[in-house]
Amino acid sequence: MKRKIRKLSNEEVMTQARAIARGLIKAELKRQGVKLSYVEASQITKAAKHLIELEPKVIKIARRKIRLRDRKKSLMIEIRRSK
Repeated sequence: MKRKIRKLSNEEVMTQARAIARGLIKAELKRQGVKLSYVEASQITKAAKHLIELEPKVIKIARRKIRLRDRKKSLMIEIRRSK
């Protein structure tokens, strides 16, 4: 069965890209021994946005992650229907 590929919205992709970038920023801060509770969330978000500007690969990774999530959902639906 051929799956229909839906068009991803820019908002959805950027939300996922920011989440990925925030995770990378937090991991780096932890690696450096910085306690995350001492860093304002707005500063992490600002750094994440800057990372996305510097590394457009983050957007590609976000698209792939969304596509994988969609495939997983469609496979789970198929499994439920086949029972």
